[in-house]
Amino acid sequence: MERVQQGLLARGYRYLDGDAESWPLSAVLMAKEDAFLLVSPWPHVGHLLEAWEKLRGKTGIAGLLLVGMTAPDDPMLGHALRPAGGTIAYLQAATGQLWVRREPGGPEEIREETLGALFSGLPEGAPHIYPAEALRAALQSRQASLKEGPRILPMVTYGIIAICIALFILMLGSTQFNLNFSVATASKWGALDAVKVNAGQWWRLITAGFLHGGIMHIAFNMFALYNLGVVLEHWQGKARMAALFLFSVLTSSMAALWFTPKAITLGASGGIFGLLGGFIVIALLYWKDYPEQTRKQLFGWIPRMLLINGVISLLPGISLAGHAGGLIGGMLIGLIIMRSPVRRNPLPGWAWPALAALAVGTVMVAKYILDFGF
Repeated sequence: MERVQQGLLARGYRYLDGDAESWPLSAVLMAKEDAFLLVSPWPHVGHLLEAWEKLRGKTGIAGLLLVGMTAPDDPMLGHALRPAGGTIAYLQAATGQLWVRREPGGPEEIREETLGALFSGLPEGAPHIYPAEALRAALQSRQASLKEGPRILPMVTYGIIAICIALFILMLGSTQFNLNFSVATASKWGALDAVKVNAGQWWRLITAGFLHGGIMHIAFNMFALYNLGVVLEHWQGKARMAALFLFSVLTSSMAALWFTPKAITLGASGGIFGLLGGFIVIALLYWKDYPEQTRKQLFGWIPRMLLINGVISLLPGISLAGHAGGLIGGMLIGLIIMRSPVRRNPLPGWAWPALAALAVGTVMVAKYILDFGF
């Protein structure tokens, strides 16, 4: 692995992705102009084939290079790679034997003669580059990009804030701008009302997360939503941000129905606690991917945030169950969909079955709550 990557680096390839902590036992993504190579030790092929297919779909000119001790004619190797298609090479580390299937237009470095030269030694006059140092430098470069601030307009975060504010203004208008909303008004606009949910108005499980009962309520929630949402949307993208918030609102409403069925509940705090749950998952899974300063600034406040909001959740009129349900929901879906913004890792192969199982489980729990919870 080291010799091959050393040769590729000397030929002008650069690292786009890879885990510096587990190298050389993990895959790396390398690129030279518009040609891409996914380089990995065998037999760690698993979800690599899926990731490689996505790469080929986006770039066209892509190759998969595996390095290991297995003989190139091993039936297990051939069976694993047979359905993948595309440009593939396998290099036996001990002998330099090659197994190559190269499609027209594939990267030149995946030819047998080129790979053989890489394995036997560096090109004449090529600089000596240490792959581990180059990969670590590439990771540090991606880490530094996190400090530049959001590169995309956080439309999902802004959209949620806009919907919440618009609904609040409409609710104010319906009460002649009386800031003290009645329970009847909140229920009329879609708050979580167990009786009406049980009557078939299940959409209240979601709409309750966009309604607020007062100026301080919406001001505090929108401030928290902005601070968490903008960063998460920058790191995770619009789809993951939306899924995290909406699923957390749903689990928050389910918890509130189960534990406080007589209360009329509303507010985005369940979804916001879900975003906090997403932060916790990122901190647990990808702690080492972030520079030390980012760890202290963005992750150091998580315990304090949990403590402060835990105390707030105990105050009268605050749904402790809703907050806890949102946090748990955010962590559950976060464990499946959250990714490292510096590794740009795709969803693993088990993610879709896990999402399906989570969806089925959520529907079953929701049905049980609606049938027997009150």
